[in-house]
Amino acid sequence: MLEMRKRFFIIALNISQALISFNESCFAFVDLCLTKLKTFVNFVIASISYFFLRNINSQRLRYYENIVKQTQQNSTNVKQQQIELDLLTSVQKLRDHAVREGDWTDNHSIALEAIGNALIQEMDWEEDLVHQYLKEVVETIPGLYYGNEEA
Repeated sequence: MLEMRKRFFIIALNISQALISFNESCFAFVDLCLTKLKTFVNFVIASISYFFLRNINSQRLRYYENIVKQTQQNSTNVKQQQIELDLLTSVQKLRDHAVREGDWTDNHSIALEAIGNALIQEMDWEEDLVHQYLKEVVETIPGLYYGNEEA
């Protein structure tokens, strides 16, 4: 009798898991279909609205389109500026770390080189300006001189 109850329990458990899995699959499909339908309906509404807005006042519509484009460009510019600022701040932090440690190590030089390369490659800085900036920061450490092999 105990063995039979154990088997019924396992069977009931497996059936429950299968039903829950089936239910999840069905609703995932329904959710996908509803999302696609919502996207399509939004596209249709936007297209119709754009058609009417263009016919009502195309000049005003172009004005708003330009505002949207400028906002997107400004967002990209702000992100680029933030990355550049983070790189410049990293140089300061690197210098401060070397001062705290009391020594400039090869690891500091490797990190400084990586930051310099990022400024050149990602931020479109001129190489001479990068070396000038790094030299100004590094040489604020007493007794340390910035050596640029290429210059």
